[in-house]
Amino acid sequence: MLHDAGTPDDEVALVAASAAQAKAAGVDYREQAVLCTTNDRLAEFAAGLIARDVPVLYLGPLFERPEVKELLCLLALFHDPRAATLVRVATMPGFEMELGDVAAVAAHLRDASGPPLDWLAAADAIPGLGPSATAPLRRLREVCGGFADRTPPWRIASALVLDRLGIGRRIAASGTLPERMAGIAIWQFLNFLRSLPVEGQFPTFEALRRIKRLVVLGEEKSLRHVPDAALELDAVRIMTIHACKGLEFQLVHAPGMIKTGLPRTAKPPPCPPPDALIEGSDGLTGPQACLTGHEEQEACLFFVLLSRARDDLRLYRSTMMAGGTKKRNPSDYNARIAATLGRPPALVRLPSPPPPSGPAAVPITWETPFALDHQHLDSYGKCGLRFLYTYLLGLGGRRDETPYMRMHNAVAETVRWLDRNFDAGRAEPEGFGEAFAAAWTEHGPVDHGHAEAYRTIADEMLRFLLGLRDEEGRLPPEALSLAVAGGSVLSRAHDVVRNADGRLVVRRVATRKAPSALLKEIEYIVLDAAAEVTFGEPVVVEAVHLTGGSRQPVEIPPKKRDELRAAVVAHMSGIGAGLFAPSVGSRCPRCPHHFACPGLPGGSAVVRRPLAWGR
Repeated sequence: MLHDAGTPDDEVALVAASAAQAKAAGVDYREQAVLCTTNDRLAEFAAGLIARDVPVLYLGPLFERPEVKELLCLLALFHDPRAATLVRVATMPGFEMELGDVAAVAAHLRDASGPPLDWLAAADAIPGLGPSATAPLRRLREVCGGFADRTPPWRIASALVLDRLGIGRRIAASGTLPERMAGIAIWQFLNFLRSLPVEGQFPTFEALRRIKRLVVLGEEKSLRHVPDAALELDAVRIMTIHACKGLEFQLVHAPGMIKTGLPRTAKPPPCPPPDALIEGSDGLTGPQACLTGHEEQEACLFFVLLSRARDDLRLYRSTMMAGGTKKRNPSDYNARIAATLGRPPALVRLPSPPPPSGPAAVPITWETPFALDHQHLDSYGKCGLRFLYTYLLGLGGRRDETPYMRMHNAVAETVRWLDRNFDAGRAEPEGFGEAFAAAWTEHGPVDHGHAEAYRTIADEMLRFLLGLRDEEGRLPPEALSLAVAGGSVLSRAHDVVRNADGRLVVRRVATRKAPSALLKEIEYIVLDAAAEVTFGEPVVVEAVHLTGGSRQPVEIPPKKRDELRAAVVAHMSGIGAGLFAPSVGSRCPRCPHHFACPGLPGGSAVVRRPLAWGR
């Protein structure tokens, strides 16, 4: 039978109602399975069924589960002297702390030096720490203490789970399915840790780095499989069609019978093989060879789906896009099997879960002027919670810098020197060579095997900039400020030039390559608006990018200008109101706060140091 739903959310609700109806008719949940075409939809169905009290047997991405993330955050404390993951640890039972106390610890560790965890010995003396933080930090010191140097991560995690935190005892005493699934996830996680080699000065660092690499590359899918010992649980299995090969169920629910679901559209791989590399592909390009036989593969996949059900197969399709404004086309396979489908029975919908509430506002007190720059606004626009972690709470340390990045640091420092030593009569001020040499010694990759090659590239970038400045009408660089939503957005015009026709040109200099969508950058709308306020006249905005040697005018259309200005106001208003919603997407695994997110203790935070200086 084929059930028609409205939107994809309605499809989830329909599957939940169908599974519950089958259970009432005598089909155990363990004899039912929901089979999807992609991993992305598995989490949607798992969350939708759980919210409607239909038990599911689904681990999902192991390193995204909250109980595993909590263990990862504890392990990170064993190698991170800045204790960036404390923001999530402070939400765990026994370690609850106020957000202001987490910020106080982060501020203290920003300037402190010493091995990881040593700061816990004198935690009582941390400035700004509230009295309620004493007991949680003492408990944390007891839990994390007593391990020898280079203790394998799995031994630390096992001690935390089985002994020091009592997680194992709690799960064993609980008979609820969510707790038992948490126990399965932790069991999988400990087994994975035990398989890792003990490497480096801090084995926990190497273990977490390997985990992050697996998540970024999507190579941790083998850890999502539910172990055989858990199959006795009375819960609906949720898996992909590929993962169900060789299995059978009394009842199979098959959602996603739409044009973009099954059969899927043939797409070449992102890195196709060279032409003629695949045997038998004569006359075909590499991408074409990869797509050969795609229709047969999809038909085989559909056969696997149909043959997993012993007694009952229920197909589902959504007829509308998310939001319910556009129609969706059915799968090509629906017409082929239409003659064999029975009439679907009416289903009684289960009560819908309440809509998720947005994150609560975080009270922020500014003891320094509420002033930001375009980089802060860009960060907030991409993810509000990452902005809070990085800038307002000051969590985390310096990033790992490649030689290429260090070369850019040296060039950027030299550009700042040129700003401080402006000479209207000379594009190359006196002392430029010595300033570049000093910047290179301090910031450049001087210890790298290709240091000379990097220095040559840096010199070419700076020579390009000096060549642009060999012109008449140059004025001193100008620090700019734009009043927005009760605060200020700072910018800087590295070059200010009164050209021959009397128009004022302001330029921003960046060491990076010019972005493909220059007109979408908040950086230039801030520069344009702030320069117009500062100089009292319309200006011509130009963007200079030293990598690739480009100089181009930034002519923002009126509609886009209004859109970007509205975004600046919205970002500043959101920050001022304490709204820091996380933005979940494909960039998350690369975030330095990935394991700590979305941990956020209650309470308020105080910003005591300036965040922007008009870069």
